[in-house]
Amino acid sequence: MGGVSVDVFRVAATNIWGGEVSFTPSFVRLRRSLESPAEVFTGRFPVPARPAELVRVQVFRNDEPIFEGKIDEQRLTLSSNGMLLQLDARNRGGLLLDNEAMPETLAHPTTHMMFERLIARHGFTLIATPRSLPEFTIRKGLTLWDAFAVFARRTYGRLPYVVGDAVIVSGTDLGEGTLLLGGSGLPFSRLEHVISHQRMISRIFIRDEEGYYRTFVDNPHTAGLGIVRERFLIPSGEFAAIPRWDSASRIRRSMRQAISVVAELPGFAHLRLGRGVAVDNPLVSLPNLMVDESVFTLDQNGARTVLTLANWLHD
Repeated sequence: MGGVSVDVFRVAATNIWGGEVSFTPSFVRLRRSLESPAEVFTGRFPVPARPAELVRVQVFRNDEPIFEGKIDEQRLTLSSNGMLLQLDARNRGGLLLDNEAMPETLAHPTTHMMFERLIARHGFTLIATPRSLPEFTIRKGLTLWDAFAVFARRTYGRLPYVVGDAVIVSGTDLGEGTLLLGGSGLPFSRLEHVISHQRMISRIFIRDEEGYYRTFVDNPHTAGLGIVRERFLIPSGEFAAIPRWDSASRIRRSMRQAISVVAELPGFAHLRLGRGVAVDNPLVSLPNLMVDESVFTLDQNGARTVLTLANWLHD
């Protein structure tokens, strides 16, 4: 008789001498988010002996690779229950967060020039329409990703995001059609719809060159809700020429953080970040969503994927 197939997860690590060792995990967590260029892995494994220093790790699901990255931390714990090894790792996107950009002022930089200067050498490709600035300053202390993100916000009014090996600077591409959760689509075991009014910004005042806050940008979504939450913005150098643009993007971001859907799916669900999603349930119907974050967890309670879905109308 046929049965329900069960996913098998295996972890292979490479030590400092190039040798490979396999582990059977008791705990796995994989996190991907539009907020960060890095995918993050945490795994725990019972081990019979102390392993050598490990440098890289791969995670397989039924022999298909689902993660590969450099180990950030290796932790061995010895107790009455035996030895437990924990590995924390990030994929190549971690390099963009770990390395600082060289402080400098660039004349007539373009998006592709900035990408080649900061990001490309770490194995990424760029998807973006051409944009440029008369001048752009990379301030000291900015990471590679932060420097590129500031340039993108200055020229496109939005943050870049990473899908696979592609850095994308445009509106989130929902692509692939809308995926349904519930009904005839993917089943979910739990659903939360969160509306957090305390995150919504109603108005941002902008300081002008004379030091006054006479200009402001309103949030059209908060007026009917009776929400008053005001902020005062001193435009930084990068946004001095377009302070309204900067303010509007901050308001849009506050709305994106205020309204979200959290869906828990059984098993491993690998959905592309930014993909369009709609909830189809007799009790709850929620359109216009996209995958903002995905966290897969495997532990003693089984395997599950928690999706955080944002409203793409506020993207």
